[in-house]
Amino acid sequence: MIITKIVGGLGNQMFQYAIGRAAAEKHGLPLLLDTYDFKTYRRPYFLDKFNIKEDYLLDAEAAKYRKYEKRHSPRLLWENLKPIKQRVYRLEKPKEYFKFIPDFLVPASNRDTYFNGYWQNDRYFSEIRNILLDEFTLKPKHAIGHGELLGKALSQGSISLHFRRGDDQINKIYGAPSLEYYRNSITRIAERQPNDDLKLLIFTNDVEWVKQNAHFDIPSTYVSEQGKLTDYQELMLMSCCHHNIIANSTFSWWAAWLNDKPNRIICAPDPWFINKPDAFETTGLLPQGWIKIKT
Repeated sequence: MIITKIVGGLGNQMFQYAIGRAAAEKHGLPLLLDTYDFKTYRRPYFLDKFNIKEDYLLDAEAAKYRKYEKRHSPRLLWENLKPIKQRVYRLEKPKEYFKFIPDFLVPASNRDTYFNGYWQNDRYFSEIRNILLDEFTLKPKHAIGHGELLGKALSQGSISLHFRRGDDQINKIYGAPSLEYYRNSITRIAERQPNDDLKLLIFTNDVEWVKQNAHFDIPSTYVSEQGKLTDYQELMLMSCCHHNIIANSTFSWWAAWLNDKPNRIICAPDPWFINKPDAFETTGLLPQGWIKIKT
């Protein structure tokens, strides 16, 4: 069977599910989700709000795989000496971040295969896009509902715009895209959609900063200010918009990826790691057709 470790925020959880689902579908194997870390992790587990395949690794079995994670673990050292295809425990190393390495999708012969990583390259799961579009929908009891916000998102010319701020974002290698990035992204969409009645739906974890510092010349709705939606509902509302301007965040990355409108325009910051642009090679992070806008 395929086992994928789920940990991190919602965007990371979706990447981790996606590679596991892709490997399981490709090889006709069952998929188990290892959510053991959420016993102590600082963020909630969110995937159970979606229509995913929910089969979970038992705690006793999950504990076995934690032996690979101990510092200088002999088990992990031995696994890493093997070719990727032969590894039971597949740990994505920093030098492999954002790359597509097809061998990771090949299960170990006659053994369970365990994925531990971020897997932020959609080539790992693009072949099952239609499956993920169906599964990354909210269960009825968690759905947004047909309210004013959904109506605005679905209306022609809607643009989701995501600001991610706070010390956790700004003081590390990520940084935050400049206001110029957002203005240039709006201009790019306006140039490509000159007849659209453009409108912004603004999503952010720092409404007051955005209101004081970001001023745009088109009608804007501060979705996050209203406090009506959960994190996962905000992500899905973003995905309903016609166009997306994302932050350097897996949260809005997934909202854009789930947008299946034929004339969508998706703008993404370049570089992704603004404070340390050379920290990683991120060429594989942005799918084909997304527009890179300088930050």
